[in-house]
Amino acid sequence: MEDFFMKLVDIKLILISLVGLLLFHSSVSAGTTFIESNDTWRFFRGTEQPSEPNDYWKEPGFNDSGWETGQSGFGYGDGDDNTKLLDMQDNYVTVYIRKEFPVSLASLDPCGIVELVIDYDDGFIAYLNGGDEIERRHMPAGPAIYTTLANSHEAGTPVIIPLGTVGELLNDGNNVLAIEGHNTTKGSTDFSLIPALRLLRVVRDIELTENTTWSGTQILEDNIIVPAGIVLTIEPGTTVMMDNGVSIKVYGQLLADGNQSEPIRFTRNGSSTRWKQILFVEAEDSRFVHCIFEYSDCEGDHKDYYDNDCDPCTPFPSRTYFQAVVALASHLDIENCTFQNLPDDGNAGEGDAIAIISDDPDIPGEASANITGSQFLSIGQGVHTRFSYVLVEDCYFTDHHGDNDDVDLYGESIPPPLILNNVLINSYDDMINPTLCSAVLIGNIVAGSTDHGVVLRDKCSPVMINNLIYNCPSGGIAVQNQCDALLVNNTIVNSAVGIKFFDHTGRWGPPYCLFPGSGSATIINCIIWDCSTSLSLADSPYTGDRGSHAEVYYSNIEGGQGSTSVSANSTLTWGAGNIDADPQFADVGSGDFHLKSIAGRWNPASQSWVQDIVNSPSIDKGDPNSDWTAELWPHGKRTNMGVYGGTAEASMSSSTLGNIADLNNNGTVNLQDYSLLSGSFPLYEYLLREDLDRNGNIDFIDADIFFGNWLWEE
Repeated sequence: MEDFFMKLVDIKLILISLVGLLLFHSSVSAGTTFIESNDTWRFFRGTEQPSEPNDYWKEPGFNDSGWETGQSGFGYGDGDDNTKLLDMQDNYVTVYIRKEFPVSLASLDPCGIVELVIDYDDGFIAYLNGGDEIERRHMPAGPAIYTTLANSHEAGTPVIIPLGTVGELLNDGNNVLAIEGHNTTKGSTDFSLIPALRLLRVVRDIELTENTTWSGTQILEDNIIVPAGIVLTIEPGTTVMMDNGVSIKVYGQLLADGNQSEPIRFTRNGSSTRWKQILFVEAEDSRFVHCIFEYSDCEGDHKDYYDNDCDPCTPFPSRTYFQAVVALASHLDIENCTFQNLPDDGNAGEGDAIAIISDDPDIPGEASANITGSQFLSIGQGVHTRFSYVLVEDCYFTDHHGDNDDVDLYGESIPPPLILNNVLINSYDDMINPTLCSAVLIGNIVAGSTDHGVVLRDKCSPVMINNLIYNCPSGGIAVQNQCDALLVNNTIVNSAVGIKFFDHTGRWGPPYCLFPGSGSATIINCIIWDCSTSLSLADSPYTGDRGSHAEVYYSNIEGGQGSTSVSANSTLTWGAGNIDADPQFADVGSGDFHLKSIAGRWNPASQSWVQDIVNSPSIDKGDPNSDWTAELWPHGKRTNMGVYGGTAEASMSSSTLGNIADLNNNGTVNLQDYSLLSGSFPLYEYLLREDLDRNGNIDFIDADIFFGNWLWEE
């Protein structure tokens, strides 16, 4: 029997060697936890200094037997407190805690990384084995005493802080972690201090040696390297579970093709872990289809990628990227994917999803991405680019956190980024922000920002067409710092300022290095309604041009020119075709900004054409030179104002100009039109010009209508 089992072992080892790599394990070594988040500590309420001398309390030799004992977390008001400090409010601002823990260095890797995992409100200073502090967050510089006030920080998302190696920090035998937690004021309504200390196992690189396919559950303890010439294929339904700090680095190709019923999931291995990222470096074109990304350690500050001194001759330092998916000089297709719980499932996580980078100082080269049909749910930044083309189409962004944008585009590319038909709603800060980037934004819905909807910034020439922006308290669109924008057929509603022009003077210097000066724009076929100020043109201290500049044509502006604010050095050209008349939106309360029409209005809720008892004054009032040919007959041969003007969803005209069967709008109904009709027959789809009875079916009824107009000429 023993020989039989030994043969099985030998066979197993042979099979492993044939694969080429020992990558996947039924279990993982999660490292060592020295102090759990709910362990018992000694603590002291900071009504006075905790020791004499003042800093002796943090030393290993301090006698803390007179201190109270309590289970972490410590605090009040946040609902996360095991030891409730109900007397803290209005009495004291500081709590001191100490925890002794044993260590056997012989059993630990001296190169292992010691991590402090801490959730806190509002600030703290931590010490390990006495001596100098090992970490300080949201505290003023210099020595702290029991009355020192912290800067504001909300609890809810534990922060993972690498402190150093085992060999550098820990003693063989007894060790002491000491932390002082500080509040912003005595009257603060909450306080939290929830620390843990753990050892992160050293992550090593494991390189694939042949084309590899993953399926089922794959557990990664170490970084996976996909070298040039190697393809990693991930099958539908696969779950990739990664340890703390683990990355997948692709120099070859990664093909992760899930499907709607069997998505591929990239996630953590254990509730207290965070994997790092999936990084592409000069890789072959790769793709993610129906994938879910969650629990990546992807919080950071994208300003770290900006200039140090605004001197173009100064070389950029090497960069470390923090997003969950990063492409350097590579192309990615990301289709129907979901980014969520980044870095965790807290309500304030600011983990960033995707970075597409063409100007890395060490790995320069053209990077690009097609990001389609994907969701970005309650995270930090969705898409960040540097000098890279991206298509972001049919995506959904909601509830992003922190000083982030859903789509942040930096630097020019050829072609320019295209942001098309996305929905961005109910988020903190701005939503779309091209900087030094002549991006093209078409057909997006932007609503519910806490700041601006769209910010167009720095010396560039972006274009916005058929976008809907509403409920943005700082402004619908901001145009700044020598940006010269073209704004066509946009609707802006219920924002403090419809379009705001100004110089962001605080960002002339590093790290932003914006060009000095205000913005300018040409505004055509737009509707700006229910805004306190329709257009605000502010002056700049820049001596080259102190003004903002705007030209407005064929637009419906509530209050007319009298609703604008124009500073002394700024200019506003109020051109032909502007009106001030209630646009007769269909249903503002439900977010339907189609224009009411007696002839017919598209109702997105019922997916049908409906008729109203009034006509919007913005129908057929756009620029006569604008392209109207995508509007369905009756179109009046002139585009509408607003977000749906010039599209198949444009409200119908009462004019009888043209003919319903003139499908190519050339003034006659002939074989060319018949070819268009027959090429779509039969087809079940709304908003097609060939659907002559507008019921969503191209059938014999449409053919009868067509031949009833055969050989019509204008």
